[in-house]
Amino acid sequence: MALVSAVIGVAVMLLSAPVTEGAARVAALGLGHSVAQLAGMVALLVGLSRRTGHAVVPGALARVAPLSAAVAALAWWVVEAVDPAGRAATAGLLTAVGLLGAGAYVGGLRVLGFTSRRHPAEPVTVPEGGA
Repeated sequence: MALVSAVIGVAVMLLSAPVTEGAARVAALGLGHSVAQLAGMVALLVGLSRRTGHAVVPGALARVAPLSAAVAALAWWVVEAVDPAGRAATAGLLTAVGLLGAGAYVGGLRVLGFTSRRHPAEPVTVPEGGA
């Protein structure tokens, strides 16, 4: 499947490169790479789900994705609003925003009713003859 996802990415690049130029062409090439990565990820998810016999994606993903997006958008807005000058100021701001964002995410998980796991996950068993 890796070859198929690579061919899909190359096809996107070949179709988009002739109709773009400059920075748009670089973005189109990046889009082709991203499409190839996405196709490979989908193939891995499907393959792992079939091999293990259960979903690889956690069921709670749909509940936490909006929380993640909201925290990320807020963090981006803060960095844009502050607009630090220099490497040290940027590093300090990113550290503070990262720590506060992590706290906001954990707090949001608590509000949504998620609790920490206090026991290890069930072991994954590989079927006979599997790798």
